[in-house]
Amino acid sequence: MVYSSLLMFGFVFAQTLVGPEMTSIRTTIHGLASFCLAYIMLGVGIEFQLPKKNTHRDHLVAILGSVCPWLLCSLLFFFMFPYPEANWWKSCLLLGCFAAPTSAGILFSMLEAGGLSKTWVFKKAKILAILDDLYTLILLIPIRLLNFGFSPYLFITISIILALFGLVWKRSNHFNLPHSNLFKVAYAVLITAVCHILQTQGVDLDVLVPAFTLGALIKEKDDRVEQQDWIDKLITSSFMLLVGASMPPLLQFLLQERQIWQLLFQTILLTQVANIGKAVSALFYSDEASPKERLALAVSMLPRGEVGAGVLILASTNGTREAPATIAILSLALNLVLTGFFTQIVCKLSKKEKKA
Repeated sequence: MVYSSLLMFGFVFAQTLVGPEMTSIRTTIHGLASFCLAYIMLGVGIEFQLPKKNTHRDHLVAILGSVCPWLLCSLLFFFMFPYPEANWWKSCLLLGCFAAPTSAGILFSMLEAGGLSKTWVFKKAKILAILDDLYTLILLIPIRLLNFGFSPYLFITISIILALFGLVWKRSNHFNLPHSNLFKVAYAVLITAVCHILQTQGVDLDVLVPAFTLGALIKEKDDRVEQQDWIDKLITSSFMLLVGASMPPLLQFLLQERQIWQLLFQTILLTQVANIGKAVSALFYSDEASPKERLALAVSMLPRGEVGAGVLILASTNGTREAPATIAILSLALNLVLTGFFTQIVCKLSKKEKKA
C-alpha cells in the first residue's frame, strides 16, 4: 500500500513539471531513479541462484510467465489505442513488457512473514520469480532492436548485454565481494555513472542488466548483522516515488479527453489480462504439487514490482504515447495495492494444503 501510494504521489507531482524550464528537473529525477534501480537490481542479482538440477521445466514456465502477459498486454494496448502511426505496434511491445516481471522482494518477505518459507510454494516461487526477471531483461533486447532499429551503437549495447548474461551463466555466485547495503550503494553509484558516460557516447546501456549482473556474480553470505535495513526501505520507497515522477505530464489531457470510468475500466482490464498471463504456472507441476499448491504458486506470481517499474521508465523516456503510459502506471499501482491480498490467498491455500 505504501509503495503504490508513493507511485501515485510521484505521478501527481509529475503533472506539475510542464514546460521546457522543467527539463533539468526531469533529467535529475531520471538520474536518481536510475541509481535506485541499480541498487534494487543489485539485490535481485545477489538473491539470484542459478538452478543446477531439473530446471528445464522451471525455465519453460518462467519464459511463459514473461512472454504470455507481455503478448496479451501488447495486443490489448494495440487494439485499445488504435493510433495511426505505422510503428505504434513496436511501442506496444515495449510498453506491454512492463507486465511481465514478478515483484520478488515484496513477495518473499510477505511469504516469510506468513510462515511459508519451508513450503513447496515458497521454494518454487523463489526460483520462478528470479528467472522471470531474468527472462524479462533478455526479452527487452529484441524489443529495443525493433523500436530503435539496427545501428553500430545498438550492436555495441546488445553485445555488452549478451556478454554480461554470459558472465551470469558461467560465474554466478562466484566472487567473494562485500555486499552490505552500504557497499550496494557504492556499486549503484559506480554503475549509474558508467552507464551515464556510455550514454553520452551514444551507447544506450541502462543500469538494469549491469546491476543485475554484478549482483549475480557476488557470492551471497549471511551477513544480515551488518545490513542497514533502513537503506533498503528508503531506496525502494524513493524509487517508486521517482518512477511516478518520471511519467509524462498527461493527467490534464486525460481528464479533458477521456471519461474517468473509461480510464478505470481500461486499468482494471489491463491488470486482469496481465494476471491471466502470469497464472500460466498453474498448468504445470501436476506431478510435484496438488491443485491448491499450483493455484497458490500461480497467485504468488501476480504481484508486480521493481523490474516492471524500471521498464516503465524505459518506455516513458522513449516516446511512449500519453494515455497508454498512464494506464500502465495505474495498472502497476493497482497490482501493488493488491500485493497483500494476493499474499493472503497464497497463505490460506498453502496452510490448508499443509493441514490436509
